[in-house]
Amino acid sequence: MPTACRAAMVLTLAGEKAARGRTALEAPLRAQDNAVILAEDGVIVGVEPYAVFRRRAATSFSFTDAGDACLAPGLINAHCHLELSHTKGKCVEGKGFTHWLRSLVAVLRTPCGTEEARTATAKALEDIAASGTAHVGDVGSRLPGMVSELAEHLLAGRKWEETIRALPGAVRGEAQKAREAQKAREAREAGEFRPRGGEGKLRYPLTHFLELIGFTPPAPEAGAAEELRAGPWFLPASAALPSRRYIDCALAGHSLYSTAPEALQAAHALCRRTGRVFSIHLAESPDEDECIRNGSGPLHALTAELLPAPTRAWGTSPAALAGKLGLLGPGTLAVHCVCLSSTDIRLLSRNACAVCLCPRSNAFTASGRAEPTAPEADGILFCLGTDGLSSNTDLDMRKEASAARDAYGLPARAVLRMATVNGAAALGLSGLGTLEAGKAAVVSVFAPDKASFLP
Repeated sequence: MPTACRAAMVLTLAGEKAARGRTALEAPLRAQDNAVILAEDGVIVGVEPYAVFRRRAATSFSFTDAGDACLAPGLINAHCHLELSHTKGKCVEGKGFTHWLRSLVAVLRTPCGTEEARTATAKALEDIAASGTAHVGDVGSRLPGMVSELAEHLLAGRKWEETIRALPGAVRGEAQKAREAQKAREAREAGEFRPRGGEGKLRYPLTHFLELIGFTPPAPEAGAAEELRAGPWFLPASAALPSRRYIDCALAGHSLYSTAPEALQAAHALCRRTGRVFSIHLAESPDEDECIRNGSGPLHALTAELLPAPTRAWGTSPAALAGKLGLLGPGTLAVHCVCLSSTDIRLLSRNACAVCLCPRSNAFTASGRAEPTAPEADGILFCLGTDGLSSNTDLDMRKEASAARDAYGLPARAVLRMATVNGAAALGLSGLGTLEAGKAAVVSVFAPDKASFLP
């Protein structure tokens, strides 16, 4: 049955494309007061004024009134390490990047039961869905198969109808409640399993990035692409990764200090050839800058302990090195980017890169703060991510957007764009980012006080 949800305000962002530059980010939002979102089979068929909807005489809709809520497109978490969900509360906070990384390595070396990891990841996925996140750019090197399996079972079958029924302040008539209860009883008696996928043509709401880490050759791996069967790198999880899951993954570089340059170049070339996004942690901290530039410092020392061939001194910044290796371009998603000079910012801007900002994670690791409002950054596509529970207290993108607003001095409409249309563009998602016909019926909910989103 077609469904309809009314709200005091619907921030549709209809027709918007990726916003580059402060002027575009801060432009007035496309919104409708007292509007109704119409959907069928998890896909939006229209957004219209409530007065127009009320004149529909012959059409039958399952109707929900969300009251004073403000509805916006489902949020895009462009960078998250879901496989690290079991590390929540176990890593050092506020002592600098290398201290944090050392503590994370110690946690990962402590035996963790499969059930503990699954339970923590499942909880994280449920929390993500409940907070209005439509899609996650999930980065992993250890348990990508487990994460995608859980996502399929827990999230892909989640329907628009279930989402709007859970909205704060949602009101439905008694007759509708009775019909829903009866339908639920019939489904249980028939043993019905909710269908997966369908929303925005996505099989499940994750983009998977499989990280390459290290400098030593891997064992032969039948599922790997030809470009990656030999060379100074390894795929930590690939041996246990079914071929279908491997196909679902986009290869990513962990970082310039932890991955062989040849591996980064091969992964980037493969992503370009297959039309996928190439992701890499870049300029994440002053420690990384010292490691790459001088081949020294605490991060270099830690890398030497963990990997057999630590990064050499390149005599240049991480961003400049990424450019030298040919890793920058429109299909590159650089993550964090808190340690950039004006020259570095111009380089990323000139190459039309996407940059994922993770302000709460950067504060947790005491790594610094990005500068998305720099005049040199007008060509960069900024989006938002939570990083993961090893360096964040939760994965709620609404809180990340609020933190970005405060950290960067941007209005709410700018960070909302980062978390919707820009995140969708950064991950190459055509079915998300706005609320309009043909897009996935996934919404995020904001407080009734909508003044901060007005033009």
